Formats: sequence, C-alpha cells, structure tokens
Amino acid sequence: GIADSLNQLTQQCVTYLNKIAQQHIGERVIVVSHGAAIVELCRHTDPPGSSVHRNFPNTSLNVFHVSGVTRQWALARFGDVGHLDGKGALEDAFDGNGVSA
Repeated sequence: GIADSLNQLTQQCVTYLNKIAQQHIGERVIVVSHGAAIVELCRHTDPPGSSVHRNFPNTSLNVFHVSGVTRQWALARFGDVGHLDGKGALEDAFDGNGVSA
C-alpha cells in the first residue's frame, strides 16, 4: 500500500543520508532533493504518531541537523524562502501562493 511505499522511501532516504552524515561528521553538507523525499525526512524527525502535514515552497531551504554520535535527526529550519525575497518568484509561482501541493 501507499503507507508501505512511504515507509520504504523514508527508510531509503534516512539510510542514505545517515551514510553521508557519517562520512562528513562536523561538516556542512548540501543535498538537493525532490519534495517527496524532503517530506519523508521531515516525517522522520516528527514524534511517533504525529499527523503533521507539511506544504512548503519549491526552492525553499530545509535544514536538518544529524548528531554524529547518536544519529538523532532534528529539523532545524523548514520552508525558508528568505533567499527569494524581492525576486518576484514567490508571487508568480503556483497561482500566487508559491506553495507546492
């Protein structure tokens, strides 16, 4: 079912990014990804049983911190579009709301 597919996507994303985090402890790593993967990574940081639904603008910055010791994930910043201020991009995108459904 869909839930199984989402759980598989979450596990694949987390496993891969944990490997990257382990190889770059103490470093800043930039990853560009599809929105579905970002949503699943956010879901990974949510408390168990959480029903938070997230929409975020395309090209937004989403920052995760991963502990090099515990591998604990924390969502530090979500949907940040400060880099687009004054560019007109948000006003024109997606019927003017700038949000990906």
